[in-house]
Formats: sequence, structure tokens, C-alpha cells
Amino acid sequence: MMVIDDEVSTIGTTNMDFRSFEQNYEVNAFIYDEQKAIEIKSYFMDDLGESVLIDFETWRKRPRWQKAKESFARLFSPLL
Repeated sequence: MMVIDDEVSTIGTTNMDFRSFEQNYEVNAFIYDEQKAIEIKSYFMDDLGESVLIDFETWRKRPRWQKAKESFARLFSPLL
């Protein structure tokens, strides 16, 4: 999700990299509506207010079972 100058917004799955643009079947919707852009920005700000900062030390100390789940899931990343 991205809002530009409170006038244009885009929502979708595309990452800003070559693979997303050229190889993956991803899509974004671009919305040229000021009211909708402000509404989407509001959703983002609400989400930001509920987020939690995870610094490197916290990330490093996560439980072993969590690390194991992440390693297992990484095996399937080429299929996603």
C-alpha cells in the first residue's frame, strides 16, 4: 500500500523489484481519488499505531521453535 501526496494510492502485491515486475503474477490497483487516498492513509496510520518495533536483539533472541518454523517455511519460498 502506498499513498502519494494524499491524492493517489496504490494497493497490491507487487514489490518494487525486477522479479515482481517481470516474473511473478502480481498486481496493483492505482486509485486516483483524493478522498480514497486519505481514507487509505488513515488505515495505514491506524496499523502503524498498533505495530511493535522489533530490533535486531529481539529478533536474534526469538525462540528456537520459531526459527525452526521459519527455516521450514523457507523451503517453500520458491513456490510462493
